[in-house]
Amino acid sequence: MKREYLDLFLLLVALLGGILACQTGRQRGGLRAEHERLARITGDLPVADASKVHVRALETGERLHFAWRVYLPSNYQQTLWASSGNESSSWRRDSYESIARVRFRETEQGVLQVYSKFSGVSGCAQLGDRSLAELLHNHWDKIHVEQLGAQGVVAIEQAQSVPFLRLSLPEELQRAAREKLAPAIQERFVPILFELHLGPKAAKP
Repeated sequence: MKREYLDLFLLLVALLGGILACQTGRQRGGLRAEHERLARITGDLPVADASKVHVRALETGERLHFAWRVYLPSNYQQTLWASSGNESSSWRRDSYESIARVRFRETEQGVLQVYSKFSGVSGCAQLGDRSLAELLHNHWDKIHVEQLGAQGVVAIEQAQSVPFLRLSLPEELQRAAREKLAPAIQERFVPILFELHLGPKAAKP
């Protein structure tokens, strides 16, 4: 009788192991398929160290549209925070690859909006008021752009905080802003119009 119970127990363990192996295989297959899909669209993203975040900027062909190919390691706590005040945080157990995007546009009401999407987490925020939008209208080609990964793949430590995107006003537009914008708008958007960071905020002293 004991032998029968032992055989039954071993059978159940074998079945459970088989189920877990199938689930793991499906997860790996899904990740492999997603990697191949992204590679077909944007080219390969070489990951030299699977414990680090890897980023490469992509060309979109649009002045107000920015994109990146991003690899996030397993058990990574993704934190995004922007100078506009938006902040988000998410966690994934498994490693993950995706296309991250940031878009700027002028609404029908004549104000600026910034839309962002990272690892399935999206958000939208307004930038300033109509006076700021009017100042920048037809002058976006003068904005200084600093985009992470624009020169190639960048590897980032998990605890590291880096600027993903920074848009700043040249001296010419800064002078115009001091003449036309209210002090509160100047304080928030001059000289740095927009800044998006990946990683934890530095502790305040």
